[in-house]
Amino acid sequence: KNGTAILRGNTAFQAFMVTDTIAMILSLSAFFIHFIVSLELEVIKKFDDDLFAASIWFAIISMGAMVIAFVMGTYAMSAPSLGLAIITCLIGLELFLLCVFGHQKIFQ
Repeated sequence: KNGTAILRGNTAFQAFMVTDTIAMILSLSAFFIHFIVSLELEVIKKFDDDLFAASIWFAIISMGAMVIAFVMGTYAMSAPSLGLAIITCLIGLELFLLCVFGHQKIFQ
């Protein structure tokens, strides 16, 4: 038991771990693709639209995963205080509403 997470059996903590991992992998993938695209543009003067679009989607999905990871981690830690857990989750999930509203404004 030494060194293991106390909350490892908590469903919210497990969701946090999964979404945190997804967010990290997709963020790193987006960064790596941006790096490759910039090198291609600099060295061979070629811009890969499809690769760039993939990196944008990776970044967007990773941001969503980060929000979910934050909310799940916060919920797992504050579950004993249900009111605090619910308020924190609602505040964290507001980002999705802001993103939808922002997306509609940008792409009108």
